[in-house]
Order: sequence, then structure tokens, then C-alpha cells
Amino acid sequence: MPNGYRVVTIEATVGKASKFYLEKSSQPLLQLTSDSYPILGALLGAMLVDGEVEPELVGTTNVIKRIQAFGRGMAGLPLESPGNYVVSRIATQRTNAGDHLEVFLSVQPGADETAYNITDLSLQQVFLAAFQFTAAPPAPELAVYVTVEGTDVTSVRLGLPQPAGG
Repeated sequence: MPNGYRVVTIEATVGKASKFYLEKSSQPLLQLTSDSYPILGALLGAMLVDGEVEPELVGTTNVIKRIQAFGRGMAGLPLESPGNYVVSRIATQRTNAGDHLEVFLSVQPGADETAYNITDLSLQQVFLAAFQFTAAPPAPELAVYVTVEGTDVTSVRLGLPQPAGG
């Protein structure tokens, strides 16, 4: 999907919705939020494989409703899988029953895909890891910033140190 947004920073804070900072060519940095674990997982995957995403928002808010299907960016095509499937693309869906992950599987890189809706959180995590793991070459090094209060981690930021408007 050419001309989509790149995820440059993700910030998670205890008790708050996650923040996502997206960039697109010469446009201002886009700050969005979501408390959905499938959306968080999908955008982490996009960041790690340099995928370009197209978020759908809830009305005119900055809250993410859905992430359209996306594949790998500059990180390249998935490697051959020693298993029987390759996770070629992922997306998120929102239904009355809650958010879930949509996983696109193919028997080999570039082959026809079949989409599956994954509602189980454990399966979602494994599919997200498979999507990230099969990227070649690895994503560029990402900076991790952590806030600690006393003995508790209260927030973590992956990406830029402090995006403008953040």
C-alpha cells in the first residue's frame, strides 16, 4: 500500500490508552490513540517491519477504529516458512463482540492469501510474532524510553524520544 503512514513512535502508559505517532511524507506527525490490544499489536508489527498503514478513525476523533490490511515495507518479503503457512499481512477489525486480528495466510510468499479472523488473545500474540519474525532483513534499531516511579514502570515509549505535539 504505497503512501500509507509509517509508525515512528508507540507509547504505553499504565491506565491510559496507548499513543501512536505516524508520519507520512511531508505531512505533520499524526498522533492517534487506542486501548485495543489487537491494534497495539498490529501497529507494533508495522513499526518493526516498516509496514505502511492506513488507520480508520472513530468519527472525527483521534481514536483508532481499525487498521486496514498491510504487509511488510522496506523490511522485504517474508522468508520461506519451514511450516505450512506464511503470515503475509495483518489487519484489525472492530465488531460488537470486540476487536480482533485479521491474519492473511499463504502457503508461500507471494501466493494467494486466505484471511482468518483471530479473536483469541494468545493466538493473536503468536500470529503477530510470526508476522514480525519472518521479515527480512530485521527492522532498524529502535530506541526504548522507560519511565520508572519508585519500583514501578509507568510508561514505555518505542521510537522517537519525544515526537512534536506529544
